Amino acid sequence: MMNSNIDSEEDRLRQTILKRVQNELDDTTFHVAAYTVGLDSRVQRVLDMLDVRPKRFRVLGIHGIPGVGKTTLAKSAFSKLVSSFKKCCFISNVRETWEDEGLPGVQKKILGHLSESLVNAKNVGEIAFQFSRMVHQECVLLVLDDITDAKLLESLQIERNKMDKGSTIIITSRDSKVLLDFADNDMLYEVEKLDFNDSLKLFSYHSLRRKKPTEDFDDLSKKIVDSLGRLPLALERVLRISIDGLDKEEQCIFLDISCLLIQMEMKTEDVIDIFECCGFHPRLAIQRLIKRSLLKVTDQNTFWMHDEVRDMGRQIDKNDPGNPSRLWDMKSIMSALKDEQGGHGVRGLVLGNGKRRLPKECKVETTSGSNIQRAPNIETTTICLREKLGEYFLRIRHKDDNVTLCTKSFKPMVNLKLLQINCAQVKGDFRYMPAGLRWLQWKGCPLKSFPSNIP
Repeated sequence: MMNSNIDSEEDRLRQTILKRVQNELDDTTFHVAAYTVGLDSRVQRVLDMLDVRPKRFRVLGIHGIPGVGKTTLAKSAFSKLVSSFKKCCFISNVRETWEDEGLPGVQKKILGHLSESLVNAKNVGEIAFQFSRMVHQECVLLVLDDITDAKLLESLQIERNKMDKGSTIIITSRDSKVLLDFADNDMLYEVEKLDFNDSLKLFSYHSLRRKKPTEDFDDLSKKIVDSLGRLPLALERVLRISIDGLDKEEQCIFLDISCLLIQMEMKTEDVIDIFECCGFHPRLAIQRLIKRSLLKVTDQNTFWMHDEVRDMGRQIDKNDPGNPSRLWDMKSIMSALKDEQGGHGVRGLVLGNGKRRLPKECKVETTSGSNIQRAPNIETTTICLREKLGEYFLRIRHKDDNVTLCTKSFKPMVNLKLLQINCAQVKGDFRYMPAGLRWLQWKGCPLKSFPSNIP
């Protein structure tokens, strides 16, 4: 008798601690999507329908088309209700367990969540007996997610007249007909599609990591949202799924091409050479990009990318702080170069598209260049550099097609791998250039040879 009292006291203490922890955790009791739109009002509607305060047994069916948010709604409702029950169980993907392991597998999975001491049942009869005793005699909160076969609900043999009056069962299904014999008509909740504005918000967050699309991307975002039928799951995955399915190296190559190299219309082999210099395995990666329709090869043997795909890559790079930054527009480039303390995360920088005409000034011949050819030594190289990095670059600094760069601006860019500075004028000590630089294109470079102090 004493042992029974001790066990009872320990059980009450355990339940008290559990409730306090669950109350503290609130919505984080069960993992719910990090960003949701229109969910709170739906959760409240479900809670109003269940109304757990009166002590009565309830069965609520949540139904709707695939991808509309049934599981997310059930998880959120579960998190709100869990602290009100002694035993709680959320079973995801019941359909898969039912198909793979049959009824005993589903029953044993539920038992394992409701009581660790009952999970070791061996035979089918023992599992069925323990399952029936647990769900009928305890006050339980049971959520069965993704039921597609009414036979499963029949086979569970949950009898209403035997259920604890405080128990609640929530079932999600794509088909309302599956729920009709188990839940009353007034306890069926249909999850409808998001309205257009909420759909646009959700799409913008998952694709661009912002509350609303940028002005340049607004029209395209609206078209995509409309074509996807305003389904939350589709909106989360459609644009990121191809990119997120790539490994880190493939993602890096995709972003390098979309942000930096696609505008230059380079031959495919030249692009492959660039990535091989970076230590990548580009041939396999590029094949995957092509298979995912993220990249194509033209008849001229250059890479081509749809404008929408290119813009998506650029938006990802701009809005994802975890990625090294790629700079391709003049405003961002000049801002980064002026900030001598910044630029640590810059991976690639492209001044232009590589197709503009080289100004006449870029082809000026000097006597020092000839001297280097006749007598290649430190003295002639120094004289040549002074001429080219001084008089020549300063003389054409005012030209619109040219930019004067200071080598010291590149010093903070320790992660810089790709650099294109066609027709740019460069001044300063070349020892400040990043040691990790793997590719440099400098069409119109006035130097006959590179300085010996480049890292």
